[in-house]
Parts: sequence; structure tokens; C-alpha cells
Amino acid sequence: MCNGRFEMNFLDLLQEHNIDYRTAGKTCRPGWIQIDCPWCSSHNPHKYYMGYNIESVYVNCWYCGSHNLTKTVAELLEISYREALKLTGQFE
Repeated sequence: MCNGRFEMNFLDLLQEHNIDYRTAGKTCRPGWIQIDCPWCSSHNPHKYYMGYNIESVYVNCWYCGSHNLTKTVAELLEISYREALKLTGQFE
């Protein structure tokens, strides 16, 4: 709790929704969280190519490029953009 409200971060979101991720390994650099890209992983044989930059709060796929964070969360969780906006607005 901070100022009476819950502060969520991207890692909390992934854990809460049981989304597989990596914070270390072949495709993961320090300061990044790697996930399967919701935009291209269905036709891309590579795993964990989308990275979330912890410090700068943005996402980028090594295969298909950068994407809007809120749209990516909506796609990952299969929720509306409006719902995703509420979640990403809480990221520290």
C-alpha cells in the first residue's frame, strides 16, 4: 500500500495471471522481464522474445518490434483496453 492504494508492477501482474516469464537467461538482460510476445508468438518459434524494461516501463519484442504497453497487457490478459489502462496506470 502506498497512499492508501495498491501499487502494482509488471511482475506482479504476470504472477497474478500465471503468465510465464523469465528474468534471467539467454534472451534476458538485467533490468528486463521476458515473456512470449502476444502479437507474434503464435507463428514465431522463439520463446520469451518480448521484453518489459523495468526502469523505463515499456515493452519491445526482439522479433516484431515495440508495442504499446497498455495494448500489450490487454492482449496478454484478453481484456479491454480500458481495463488494461487501469492496470498499467498502477505500475510504478
